[in-house]
Amino acid sequence: MTTTVPVSEDLLVSAFSVAEARLRGPANYDVARRITDETKAVRYEGSLNSILVSALSNALPECSVQREYNKIDICAVHGSCVVVAIESKGMVANSHSGDRNRISIDLHGIRTKLYPDPRARNSMQTDVDDIANKIPQGMNCPRFEVFVPVIYELYREGGNRADWFAERKPWVTLPEFKELRKNMRDDFAEWFQREDPRINLIYAAESVELENANELWRNQAQSRFPKFKSLEAYVSFYAFARFIE
Repeated sequence: MTTTVPVSEDLLVSAFSVAEARLRGPANYDVARRITDETKAVRYEGSLNSILVSALSNALPECSVQREYNKIDICAVHGSCVVVAIESKGMVANSHSGDRNRISIDLHGIRTKLYPDPRARNSMQTDVDDIANKIPQGMNCPRFEVFVPVIYELYREGGNRADWFAERKPWVTLPEFKELRKNMRDDFAEWFQREDPRINLIYAAESVELENANELWRNQAQSRFPKFKSLEAYVSFYAFARFIE
């Protein structure tokens, strides 16, 4: 994949690699603080998007990298062209009594972000179908369209299965997901291939532990949920891309 503008798959991979390094390092505490503050609305993709914008700005110095550009989560603009369009989707591997748990993306919190809800079209499937329609008229050009699932795992001690399956906060990831997540990369890859065979995995950051999650959760939100005693949290993100001539 190459373009006539200063973007390549290698540069995108480099940017996602930098984003992962920051997530494992200096940004880890801030992301943990945001996603464990359950007294507020949590934007699970927003915490990562700011890291991606910074990393992409470094990797693509000739482009203007912007968030929420014409309803696209992240865009890189070169001259009068959108050369990279990125849609991210935050999701939590939360437990649900109806989950079949055959594969990692069976879980309620993941599959409901992959497919449109009857009440809204906010889904990864809609992003794949509609991203081109969000590019302003006259700014179409050869470009990368990138889709980034961001998956959080929130393992808690305490409570019983009724508490785990309650359709209210806090969300709980069942312990057996640690086995399912070993195949999460392949499960997502198969899903995107079904949506469009041109979409391929270009980067995977898997099971990044949010090291201060338990301490932060206890300080910020545990008092609201006395049945739960601790939190262990991880985040993974994957970049799937297609090149549009």
